[in-house]
Amino acid sequence: MSLTTRTSDSSRKQKAYPWLIVLGCCFMQIGGIGTFVDACGVFYRPAAEGLGITVGDYSAYLTFLFVGTIPSALCVGRLVNRYDIRALVSVNVVICALALAFMGFYPFMWMRSVAGFLFGFCGGFFFMIMSPILINNWFIRRKGLAMGIAMASSGVGAAILSPLITILIAHIGWRYAYVCVAAFVMAAILPWSLLVFRLKPEDKGLKPFGYQADEETALSREQGRLKPGIPSRFAIKTVSYVCACGFVGCIAIFAGYNSHLNAFGQTLGYSALVSSTLLTAVSLGSIAEKLIMGLLYDYIGIYKIIWINCILLACGLLILATQTELWLLYIGAGLFGIQNSLVAVQTPLLIRELFGDRDYSRLYAYTRVGVGALGLLGPILITTIFNSAGSYTPAWLASILIVALAGALVLVARLNKKRYQTHWRDADVRLPDEADRPSDIKGKGLPAR
Repeated sequence: MSLTTRTSDSSRKQKAYPWLIVLGCCFMQIGGIGTFVDACGVFYRPAAEGLGITVGDYSAYLTFLFVGTIPSALCVGRLVNRYDIRALVSVNVVICALALAFMGFYPFMWMRSVAGFLFGFCGGFFFMIMSPILINNWFIRRKGLAMGIAMASSGVGAAILSPLITILIAHIGWRYAYVCVAAFVMAAILPWSLLVFRLKPEDKGLKPFGYQADEETALSREQGRLKPGIPSRFAIKTVSYVCACGFVGCIAIFAGYNSHLNAFGQTLGYSALVSSTLLTAVSLGSIAEKLIMGLLYDYIGIYKIIWINCILLACGLLILATQTELWLLYIGAGLFGIQNSLVAVQTPLLIRELFGDRDYSRLYAYTRVGVGALGLLGPILITTIFNSAGSYTPAWLASILIVALAGALVLVARLNKKRYQTHWRDADVRLPDEADRPSDIKGKGLPAR
């Protein structure tokens, strides 16, 4: 093979492989959150009827899923750079799939709670955290678009899988339908995790999409693993990081509201079937926002995107609080779907903007602690307000204040950014793993982004 041919093949691979990673992340999100969190909701009623319990009792395992994400977030950031991502993802996919396959056959309900914990803990190693980490490593340009495509796929997957699983349950029963869904999860993710995924482009002899060998990047690569950004042990002590975690925690509260949309519609006089379409509007709004804002990311930046989304989310909550016409409720529900994108897409981009690439994996993973902890408050908050007021209106109006707080936290994080970057750029920063770094970089300042 001639040198020209090899160069041409390498160039094509350089352009195509990052988007192959995105495609793999799409399947990981479909087989992950699109299945375990979204589509598996269709099992609740037939499973509860088959076991002779209430839907609320059966779906309680979902609470343990959120609990499982908390320790997972603490582990993923530390392990992702130490072990082969192919093994890390694949092993946890198999564990989750096996736990899912036996959901129809556990003799005791506490076993389903343990399975729910495994969905959250092991899921943190693939569908909760891994896609943003991979895309951040593989993209410099078009990062927002790639993130939007990957994260929007979970909604698309849920929209397709929900009716298919419903048909499957009708034909073979809910117990064996769980087995089929578990097999689908492994078939959807394992080929990508075993054959395609690599943590960094360098593992395949490639560069990130949009890479340009400027002096700063070249210097950071010559110095080994040192990359522009702030070490995690310093970053977690900053006002900006506390505000970023507070922001994602505030928005994560709304994830628990989704299960109440059906009941909300019925309180306005609509049938259960019509009310269930509000959740479809949420999914469609989330998908559209992720794609549109992903396209805009490279042009207007992450801060403006977050503030625009906060305004739109507040408008959606205001519509839900004040309107009763169905077409207006669909608009409000679609705008409410933006809350999913703020957590799944904008948060990882915000962490990179604030702290750079150096310890991005760990810093982003730690924010999921807030998602797991405060995500549990959503159902409690909206249920408490409804029981006290007899209406969902106060909950929607109170939520506008939470959105305003979230937007303000991002503003404070941005204003505080220059203070710590200027200080640490000139400081003698010694990294935790400095022992295996070239001695000539010790004492040098951090490059500012």
